[in-house]
Amino acid sequence: MNPDLKAILRRLVEMKEPEIVLRGKVGGEMESYVFWAFAYLRSIGSPDILIMIDSGGGDSDCGHEIYDVIRLYKGKTTGLSIADVHSAASMIMQGCDHRQMTLHARMVIHNPSRSSVSLDTLESSKKHDALVTSLRSYQKALIRCYMDRTKKTEQVIKKQLAQDQPMTAEQALSFGLIDEIV
Repeated sequence: MNPDLKAILRRLVEMKEPEIVLRGKVGGEMESYVFWAFAYLRSIGSPDILIMIDSGGGDSDCGHEIYDVIRLYKGKTTGLSIADVHSAASMIMQGCDHRQMTLHARMVIHNPSRSSVSLDTLESSKKHDALVTSLRSYQKALIRCYMDRTKKTEQVIKKQLAQDQPMTAEQALSFGLIDEIV
């Protein structure tokens, strides 16, 4: 565990009302922090927790794992977006029991993508097909997650994913991606 993570977790232990801040890129470091923070919180009886989120998104695999850690937590989780909650971060927000956005925050949901696709992958039909299969699998997981929370149909979710446009807090509330504007 890196020293910064140890210091952050130490502060979590010292808080009277624990809160977790997820800021920056969704990736391995954030995933590790969430894993250990929630392990600690479970060890002290799973108190209610505020999860502040400001992220432009990142790695889908890490986002899915963070979403599951939050979703399966026994205490009440409140997700609060204070600025950006894009891409993988928007899915993480869906793992929270209660989802809030500040008035000026923005949310983006979109179809999954891979930024490091090589020419070899595109030119090889096997590699290309494997990439498409992988992305479709992520898309299904995203759609399931958003359908569960928004109660929208698969077609409505797919249409919104294809738009890949920032949503205001009011739009996110209307769509069912959050429960409250604060």
